[in-house]
Amino acid sequence: DLDGEIHIAAAVFETDLDTPDLAISSDVTITVEDLTLVAADGAQPVLDGSDDAASYGIHVTGATGVTVDGFVVQNFEEINNNGGVGIYLEDAPAATVRNNEVRNNDGGILARNGNDATIEGNVVEDNAPGSLPPGILVHGGISLINSTASTVENNEASGNELYSNIRVWRSNDAVIRGNTVGDVPSEPTRPENHALIVEQSTNVLVESNTVSDNDATEAR
Repeated sequence: DLDGEIHIAAAVFETDLDTPDLAISSDVTITVEDLTLVAADGAQPVLDGSDDAASYGIHVTGATGVTVDGFVVQNFEEINNNGGVGIYLEDAPAATVRNNEVRNNDGGILARNGNDATIEGNVVEDNAPGSLPPGILVHGGISLINSTASTVENNEASGNELYSNIRVWRSNDAVIRGNTVGDVPSEPTRPENHALIVEQSTNVLVESNTVSDNDATEAR
């Protein structure tokens, strides 16, 4: 069984490791409670989906208290309503995602159906839209979906498409603080693009964010 912390120093995941709890190939799936997956000192491991497989970069599912810290996650593509999210927290309460670079995926960082998530200190850029079954859209940047009492703080989100760099949807009691949000394109085919958007959510605190240099609507 895997527990505690795993420190990873490899530049690119190419290892074929398969256990009941953690699988590493070009993607990582975590189902272990209270696991910390962290880059080793001085390392910045890269997970590269190479746009050729319907998979998630790092998928935390059904586990409480997982931390993902210090990775580059890029080029994961949604195919036939499957995969495409760089870091996906699914039914994963009290997860922490920090100090990662998430770029060029169909979706950046998504917390769905798991409360008390903390998403902080990440760079999330140039992610374009995909979708998840059953038809739930994956928005380009950082998304909270049905994720109550979660915090999105001190992230840099830019160049992400469809709805927003940061989106809060049906996620009450969220805190969106100290983020830098910019470079949202305005496209005739995607008038819904926004830098930051809060929808169908109550008691959401939005403060001290820097929102600038957007062609689309800056905040809603």
